[in-house]
Amino acid sequence: MRTIGKEIMIIIWSFILGDVLGYIAGQLESCTVNYVTTGIVAVVVALLATNCISLISKQANPEKAAK
Repeated sequence: MRTIGKEIMIIIWSFILGDVLGYIAGQLESCTVNYVTTGIVAVVVALLATNCISLISKQANPEKAAK
């Protein structure tokens, strides 16, 4: 599993980038955006994606998982 520091950086950056994406989408669609909700959704998706990719990669290469 990843270390706590890496997980915290994923949380911070995904929150920021999720809000930026929400702002751009809100301007394109001319609607208001709830930045907290957008950030939380981005954090959840980013954490799931990074941890699932890491888990799948370990299972794909059994020699590396044994180390």
